[in-house]
Amino acid sequence: MVYIKAIKKLFFCAVLIAGIKGHWIHAQPDFSIDADNEAVESGYRTEQSDRILESKSTDDAQKEWKIRFSIQVMPSEDNLEKIKVTDSDGNIVETAKVLSQDKMEVTVSPLAKYEAQETYRLYILKGIKSVSGEVMNENVEMPFYVKSSQDGGQGGEIQESGWILESIVEPSVLGGAPFDIVVLSDGSVLAKGPNVKFVSIDKDGAEQAQETDIWAPGDYYDVSEDGRIWCYNFFAGEIYVTEQGKQSFPEPLEYLPRCYSGGAISVAPDASAVYVIVQEGMSESASLYRYKVEEASLEKLIQVGEENLLYGVEVVKNGTVYIAGKKGVYALAEGLGMLPLVEWETPKCLNFDGMTSDSEGNLYIGSSDGVYAVTPQGEVECIADTKGQPGYNGDSIGLAYDETTGSLFAAAKESQNIYEIREGEITKLLESSGLVVPIAIAINQQNEVYVNGDEIGVVKVSSSGNVEKICTRPDRDIVCYQPPAAGMAFGLFEELYFTESAPGFESSIAIIGQSGEIERIYNLGDNDYSAPSGICVSESGVLYYADSARNAICMIGENGPQTVLQDVQNPIGVVTRDGITFWISVGAKDKGSYGKIVKISSGVETDVYAALNDGLTFFDVDENGNVYVPDGDRMVLVGEDGGEQVLAEGFKSLKDAKIAGDGSVYFTDYGASALYRLMKR
Repeated sequence: MVYIKAIKKLFFCAVLIAGIKGHWIHAQPDFSIDADNEAVESGYRTEQSDRILESKSTDDAQKEWKIRFSIQVMPSEDNLEKIKVTDSDGNIVETAKVLSQDKMEVTVSPLAKYEAQETYRLYILKGIKSVSGEVMNENVEMPFYVKSSQDGGQGGEIQESGWILESIVEPSVLGGAPFDIVVLSDGSVLAKGPNVKFVSIDKDGAEQAQETDIWAPGDYYDVSEDGRIWCYNFFAGEIYVTEQGKQSFPEPLEYLPRCYSGGAISVAPDASAVYVIVQEGMSESASLYRYKVEEASLEKLIQVGEENLLYGVEVVKNGTVYIAGKKGVYALAEGLGMLPLVEWETPKCLNFDGMTSDSEGNLYIGSSDGVYAVTPQGEVECIADTKGQPGYNGDSIGLAYDETTGSLFAAAKESQNIYEIREGEITKLLESSGLVVPIAIAINQQNEVYVNGDEIGVVKVSSSGNVEKICTRPDRDIVCYQPPAAGMAFGLFEELYFTESAPGFESSIAIIGQSGEIERIYNLGDNDYSAPSGICVSESGVLYYADSARNAICMIGENGPQTVLQDVQNPIGVVTRDGITFWISVGAKDKGSYGKIVKISSGVETDVYAALNDGLTFFDVDENGNVYVPDGDRMVLVGEDGGEQVLAEGFKSLKDAKIAGDGSVYFTDYGASALYRLMKR
């Protein structure tokens, strides 16, 4: 059990945030014009600071602090040098300082562990410049004390005597489903999930996976012989290369067409070229691109249609490039295109980037019915029949071969597990709780908790954390694409409603039966016309939903969908008890702004809560008008009088909160694949 402390919300232009396990610290290094650009390099003393924040303590010897700015910070070494950590003697502590891709946040973490029972000071110095040339005009200092040398965990941080925080489903070290897996030359097995860092997997399965210091954007990865990791972000259409020990996001090497479906990447062993599979549109066609590293040039080598979609690419040790597609495996020949090596008896649905090789040139390919070995002569053998394997089901999204042991490692995205395949046997190294990137919550009259998400469909979660799959989201056969969040709510007769909305699909309101069958009760048209997200049921049983495409709040009446409120800019979540007063979460208007919650009653709109974090999604309101808001990495209670309390903090990315009949509050952490409960003492 963890006790929660309420703290008063302050409105400032920069916010310090504890990483993983920690406190929020509210600072005020506001951006305003100031010619004084002086920064002190050593021997810091508190009298040099214009503002000294309350001292904090931590058990985390590798504590991360995150500084959130109100406007974009200029990317420069000079700016990062103005953020420092010192020990009790005033000596500068070596730290990694990383500016986020949106240029709004700096993460500060030690290169070596902090010493136990030692006081440190974090400084944010005047002179930090924004991209528009404005300059921060005060020095801010925050002391913090390291109580012990243990590593920090994941999840919410303590706070106050009035509430208790309980983890129902513990956070995942991967932060969700594993995207891909790689093996380094020393045999280290690294997996990558939604979090920014790779995770080291224990081959013996005896210890928990550990977060590494290797940062990498993207979805698919490969390793060159020099140890660099090459990354492909299919949704952004970007190629990167990263280095071990370098804690920063690299700049993209090249830009490719964006896609919704997925792709694959493979780098030549000598790192001279990178090959990328791009599935265009909604899997209508696929292309193979080659990026020549030294020349920094990009060329399209092949394009095929839907009849033979490409799923994987692999450059073996002798430099031969192989491609796996729906109809077979091919060798790439300069000027000749794809030469068949293997033709499948029946077309196969392969797994994106589920392709790797060993030093002998043998290929290993993942498909929906097993993992296959293909020799350079075209001989095929099923080395792991995954049909019927408990918890596996053939859903590997990434494969990597370990030359040191002869093992094949698989990152299974759907089940969120990591496996070792050796001599035909499958061993589970990292097991998922079954709750993968959860979003919305619905609680019935028996206080049974249901959760949905992009990867899990709908599951039922017991009070002890057991996860039972109820149904799979229909029409979600496009691997890796994550549609907008779907709302979920119980009706008066225990019927479970949820919304569907994604580009290329028909939007709808659906209902889930007791045996898990899904029935679309209202088709709302193409996603461009209607995009339902949040959904709620009033006390009289009327169903309401937020429609972000129509900028409206709608209800399901006797004659079908009807608009109740118009001109609601980008509505996401909606709550109403009587159909008269509505609380609505609205998304950010642009990239530099944040969402908020508004209250609309009898045509009068009032701001209820101004979010400090991107990604404000769903929320709930109790019978007294108290609003429970999952705002990024913290849970906030907004009283009927407008007063705000931070109930819990230090999470990854909260998405929904729902109040149970016993007054407890359940909320999901999308970024850590976790479910929590807050209870009053």
